[in-house]
Amino acid sequence: MLSRCITKALHANTPQDAKHILRGAIVGLLLGLAWCVKCLEYLQSPHTEQTISLFAKCNFDLATVMINTVAHIRKTQPSSEPLHLHQCTLADIPNDLVEGMEFGQFRLCGGCQVDSKVPLSEMVVWKFFNALGTLRTSYLAITNLQICAGNMPSAPGRVTKVKASKLGLYNVDIGYLHWIIRQMDLSESSLTIYLSWLTTVVSLEFLDAINCKEIYSLYMKHLPALGSIDCNVLRNGRVKNRLIFKNVSRLVAASPETLCGIGKKRWLVMGCNKALWERIAPFCKKGEEIAQLDLVFIYNKDVKPACRVNTNCPNTTVQNLGIRLAYPNNFLGKQDGLNMLAWIANSFTALVHIDVRVRGSDFLAFYLRNTFFDIKTLPFLLMLSIDSIACNLVGQLGHLPPMLGLSLSACSDWVVGEVKDSWDPSSIALAEQLTQVCPDFFSSISGRNTDPTCPICLYMPGSSEGSCVGQAPTHFCVLDAGRHMVCNLCFVHLVQGSIRAKANMTCPLCREPIPWPVRVWVVDKKNITIHTLPPETPRHT
Repeated sequence: MLSRCITKALHANTPQDAKHILRGAIVGLLLGLAWCVKCLEYLQSPHTEQTISLFAKCNFDLATVMINTVAHIRKTQPSSEPLHLHQCTLADIPNDLVEGMEFGQFRLCGGCQVDSKVPLSEMVVWKFFNALGTLRTSYLAITNLQICAGNMPSAPGRVTKVKASKLGLYNVDIGYLHWIIRQMDLSESSLTIYLSWLTTVVSLEFLDAINCKEIYSLYMKHLPALGSIDCNVLRNGRVKNRLIFKNVSRLVAASPETLCGIGKKRWLVMGCNKALWERIAPFCKKGEEIAQLDLVFIYNKDVKPACRVNTNCPNTTVQNLGIRLAYPNNFLGKQDGLNMLAWIANSFTALVHIDVRVRGSDFLAFYLRNTFFDIKTLPFLLMLSIDSIACNLVGQLGHLPPMLGLSLSACSDWVVGEVKDSWDPSSIALAEQLTQVCPDFFSSISGRNTDPTCPICLYMPGSSEGSCVGQAPTHFCVLDAGRHMVCNLCFVHLVQGSIRAKANMTCPLCREPIPWPVRVWVVDKKNITIHTLPPETPRHT
């Protein structure tokens, strides 16, 4: 074939045609050599067919790579199908699996369900791990491994070298945990560790035996038997960015060394219940950064602990606070809710965003309706979200009043300042809403244009030009008792300028006296919120 191509090249009409013919011959030769290498590699690997047979029996998705070559197994596509070893026997597992297999997700599943009546033989797990030489995967999940008939082998055998970025251990017996940790070499892995439904785990000391390069994040959820969180991983600050405790007992034990190790870290995300946080908070140094803190407030219908105002809590730099209220079916009294808000306002002074999740229940509105949230100690607060519904505060426009009413578009009877927003933003068009809340703006007597246009920078919705600072505004603001509508960017300049200097100022647009307090309608694509600006000079810009 090569000689034929050379002959054609010699008799080609032009040198360019000869070059194309020779280039095609070289490419064909390289492809042929690659195919020969694959065939040779297959012939040198007697366990390839048995490996594919094992994966097919375990319900592993290899539909697109069922060609019996090592190269195809190594380059298998990412799959989330679990590897059900409980369907296998010792004879199904080869003594050596193909070296260097790579998987997008490697999910090792014991029983089909938590209470599966088909237990997985410990020897099957032992032989499978010993057959693995090196396992490369982005996510290694080990699920439903329970010791049902005998004990695990005392010696792990050949250690499996695992290169992974995520390690998940779900419903794994404590005996399996210790054995698996000794079985795997994770020294080259930077791990995000997930622990869930470990019903036999009473402490976290087994984490100290994980020999990995770095623990990036640690998530713990549903550990009902956990009695202590003491471990060197938390004492020495081995977890780098995220530490999440979910559904962990309020009475879980923790030594001062462990609490200090948690408190002195600069967490990207920290999540725990309020009782545990109150023990961690005294160890947090002022100025240490916690970007996001998720607190779980647990109220029981029999015992409802009051949210005490803890004035000794340090002035942390927490910017995002998440509140998760457990047990939504239990009644939460109005006073408990107000105490919770008071505790937040007195404990965190650098909050930018408060996110309250009530798990589908609307009882939160009981103690927030017709009440005010005192945010005197929260000068940076910009956003309040309740059940993922954002309530924009006037702070995003440049300043915060000393006290601000809460607004929630899902409720029809929330009181915002002195104005009651009784319309449904989801069912009424924007112009109709504006007609109800500020009729003077659209009155025929005034003769104003009903198209929303900023009179300062002439910005219109959908336009990419005309902005005062070179970027598109996000919403409009109606100010001066409904006489003017300006974009949010120009409004910031107005508020930061002479309009807020003193109460007897005139409007910079029409030079008419401004009636105080000024009500501001913040208009975006889906909602309208109303804010009242006090006449005094703001404390923070």
